Amino acid sequence: MELTRLKANSQYRPCVDEKPYFSWVLTSEKKNVMQTSYHITVTDPEEVVWDSGIVESDKSIFVEYAGSPLKSLCEYRWTVEIIKLKYIRSALCSLCSDLWSSDLREAL
Repeated sequence: MELTRLKANSQYRPCVDEKPYFSWVLTSEKKNVMQTSYHITVTDPEEVVWDSGIVESDKSIFVEYAGSPLKSLCEYRWTVEIIKLKYIRSALCSLCSDLWSSDLREAL
């Protein structure tokens, strides 16, 4: 099971506006693996600027940022965690992506 294609504003390397939206794809070799909730955090180098909390939803495209407006010329990172999956007893997937970088790294 893996989270792939993390995007902000439908791009891997966006120049985001004040209110970006996020998307990701959950892939698995097993059948019927479905997201039932997610948790997104957006951070700058010093602090968390937005925490979605746990959202009970299967939505994984056009998930809107609901924090304070982002400052221009600042670097932000975002992380999405899939909290519950149907037909999987317990699983946690997490990946981060720099908003200005296309490489994906597993969150520690």
